[in-house]
Amino acid sequence: MVAAKPVLENAAQSDATANEISRIIYNVKEYMRQNYIKKPLPKAVELQIHTLTMDNGYAMVDVTPIFSDGSEISADYLPDIPYQFCMKQDQNGDWRVIYDLSHSGDLTAADLEQIRAEFPKEFPVALLPEYWKQVLTGQDVNRTIPTSKPGKTEMIDDTQPGTNPATRSSEIPLQTQ
Repeated sequence: MVAAKPVLENAAQSDATANEISRIIYNVKEYMRQNYIKKPLPKAVELQIHTLTMDNGYAMVDVTPIFSDGSEISADYLPDIPYQFCMKQDQNGDWRVIYDLSHSGDLTAADLEQIRAEFPKEFPVALLPEYWKQVLTGQDVNRTIPTSKPGKTEMIDDTQPGTNPATRSSEIPLQTQ
């Protein structure tokens, strides 16, 4: 197995990698639409990507949704939590969320036990942020989930899955209106 590397750190990505990223983000958007949006959004949303790592058909994605004008999204529309998703590519090449590590606030001992019991055993732990590696290996951790670190984020055009974005910035139509 090749060591997992953050995909977005290398600006000279191949078209194939850009297409994979586009498909991953498209499916994250769909998952968030189905599981997190509380009411119709008043404007388009973009996903800031904090981390995206891939290895052998698995991916770890850490994103923050924001309105396309750069403003924060109120908790009236989406929970104010770190959004972290473990994904797997199926036989057809489609990506799907296989485990959602998005949580709010502090984790209880029962939460930690449940995550350890339910987390897919085949998922490469090396793709995970350090905090989740510690949780899954049974280390004693601070039970407050760290928020995504501001820093390098990239906007990915995922309006059509599998397309190679000409630019790295686009509105993602997460609207439910």
